[in-house]
Amino acid sequence: MIAVIVILAVVAGAALYLLVFNKKSEATGPELTVQKYFEALSTGDVAALKSLYTPEAVPPDASLAIIEQLYASGTIKYENLKLETVDETASDAQVRVLDGDLVVTLAGQDQRVKLSEMMAAGVISFKLRQADGNWYVYEGGEMPSINLPSPGDMPSSGT
Repeated sequence: MIAVIVILAVVAGAALYLLVFNKKSEATGPELTVQKYFEALSTGDVAALKSLYTPEAVPPDASLAIIEQLYASGTIKYENLKLETVDETASDAQVRVLDGDLVVTLAGQDQRVKLSEMMAAGVISFKLRQADGNWYVYEGGEMPSINLPSPGDMPSSGT
């Protein structure tokens, strides 16, 4: 009987830890839309990308075609984004990208560069509008001046 009580206590403690104390912070609201933006960008999924914009803000087809060609191969992707909602009302929000990793795969090797180290000027910022319970980009997402290091200067990720 005591063994059953001890087992139940251990299971309850583990469940409490997993459900309450060990929650990973996941993006929600406008930050979730920006996270989805970078996921779609990283895979060259222009249909998903277009679905994240308000109808009047969808990039031109020529821009989307370039994005698709550049990113669809999986050579360039974004990971470990740190986002900050700097302003949010019931209908509008602004989200900034504070940092993250740009991962470029060259000759089978992943090279990582911190976005914060590459931004020569400005920040990556998104303005979003809420409609039908979802957040949509209506302005922003353009990359500021970014200084890309040459492949020989990029630090190796060790893979």
